[in-house]
Amino acid sequence: MKRQAGWARDVARSLVVLYALAAWSPQLDASGHAAIVLGQVSVKGEATINGVNAIGGASVFSGDRVTTRKRATASVSMKSGDELILGELTSVEVVDARSEIRVSLDGGQLEYLSGAELPIVVRASGTQIVPQGHGGVYAVALHGDTLRVTASKGIAKLKSANGDVEIAEGKTLVATLGTPEPVDKNSEANGSNAERSKGRVVGYVIMAAGVAGGAGLALALVHANSGCAVSPSNVGNCASPH
Repeated sequence: MKRQAGWARDVARSLVVLYALAAWSPQLDASGHAAIVLGQVSVKGEATINGVNAIGGASVFSGDRVTTRKRATASVSMKSGDELILGELTSVEVVDARSEIRVSLDGGQLEYLSGAELPIVVRASGTQIVPQGHGGVYAVALHGDTLRVTASKGIAKLKSANGDVEIAEGKTLVATLGTPEPVDKNSEANGSNAERSKGRVVGYVIMAAGVAGGAGLALALVHANSGCAVSPSNVGNCASPH
């Protein structure tokens, strides 16, 4: 009887340890790697994450694709303090690239607050929009071969295969893009192309913000779960989700 009682105690202890390990183990993505949680999503209208209807408060992982439908907006509030807002009919892939949050814009429009920890770098048709410093507020719209970038707060650079263009605070750049250069998938996966931009700018103009129109989303959405109104004047002042 004593042996049985001791055996039962050992089994119970083992189960407790296993449950504890399971609780602390990271979630895995489809390839078996540890999934990185970027933040939480809030939705007005209909949006999807990887093709599945998004529910407010759901986690967004590195590598997820977020897509909005007509008359819908979605906001991703990130642990790094960054905020990403998508307008209607917009599709992006969001990736934690260690030194930056990489947002690949397939089409549509977005606005974002680039926080103090990790900058948001937007990729559009092979070009990159890179914030210069922390705490900036930017809007990006991609429709066909036309790219609009507005620097509402802070300075940004548009990086392309044929050079960089600086966008000063309060200015909007409207660029016509050419066909991106071919990308070596193997070298890109190894990081050797991380700093190279493959898109080409055929021509561009820079004007006062508001003259170009169509890029801004009037950034003022409620931060998920906190009730904090996010706006260009309080960037970084909202509590980040945990």
